[in-house]
Amino acid sequence: MVNIQSGVIRHPNNDYYTYATCSPFNPYCLTDGRIPFDFTPPLPQEYFLDPPPELCVPTMTADMWFEYIATCTGELTVETCGANAQTSPDTNLIVYDGCECPPNPTTLLACSDDEGGACGNGSRAKVDVIEGQCYKIRLGDSAQNLPDGVLTIGCVQKDCPAGLFTFVDPPDDVVDAGQAQLTGIQTITVEGVPSAQADCFNLCETAVAGTENSIAALIEGPPRRYTLELARSITANAKTTITYTDHHGQATRVRLVAHPGNVNADQFITMQDLAHLRGALAGTHSLPFGLYSGDIDRSGKITAADLLAFVDIWNGFPQSPPVPNPINDPACP
Repeated sequence: MVNIQSGVIRHPNNDYYTYATCSPFNPYCLTDGRIPFDFTPPLPQEYFLDPPPELCVPTMTADMWFEYIATCTGELTVETCGANAQTSPDTNLIVYDGCECPPNPTTLLACSDDEGGACGNGSRAKVDVIEGQCYKIRLGDSAQNLPDGVLTIGCVQKDCPAGLFTFVDPPDDVVDAGQAQLTGIQTITVEGVPSAQADCFNLCETAVAGTENSIAALIEGPPRRYTLELARSITANAKTTITYTDHHGQATRVRLVAHPGNVNADQFITMQDLAHLRGALAGTHSLPFGLYSGDIDRSGKITAADLLAFVDIWNGFPQSPPVPNPINDPACP
């Protein structure tokens, strides 16, 4: 079967992006390894330059298309480098995020012309990928030189894969008004890139009560969603910062405060907290963080017992009255 475009007979090869697909699977669906290529196959097959144009490599006059399903969550390297600069073919290389046809220019991840050094005029692209996700690879010639060579693909797993995390429950800036030293925040739900390791998360607290706190476990399931367990509840009257740092050094943080009795989440225990708690019980006031900022006795509900717990805290048992604001403590970012 042939495809006729603009009077030119084209055979169903990877000269056009729609023929390079992993669904259904065909020879242009790549995995890690070495793939020979040749821009000068026997007639009647020929390679042409198809849209969209690549402004970053204006010398490209012919192209081949491939799809790649990432085998890891980490860094993907795609290159045409030979054994040395002299044996490297003169190529151009582009990698897109996703396998949309035609690829959207905004999904371009990397564009490589002459890598230089030991790679000479060969091309090399390094991009962050997520396991199981599809990526479009466009291999091009340079100024009608129609080279041949080897396309090499390799994925290296990273313990701290690139990407941002969202702290779902509790969210950032929560003030926990409950008696945190007893049954406060200890389990945190986060979402982000898959396959992150516990060592990628760091916990810092501005004060220590008893044993030092730490991240005890990180459980992933379903993919991209994690349950983060602390060794104990966050420390009362301190700021707790949990930071995820990826292999590029990019950080995502959640900042939590356990401030028993601070119902209105303004960082201080005052009579306004009592008024807000009474309003919540009467159904006339919504607390800023729901149970986090009103369930003082940690029963799982906001009840009259929380009023009694607040009075206990106000009277100095089991916590002392108003304490300094820990939010701006520079000890933890």
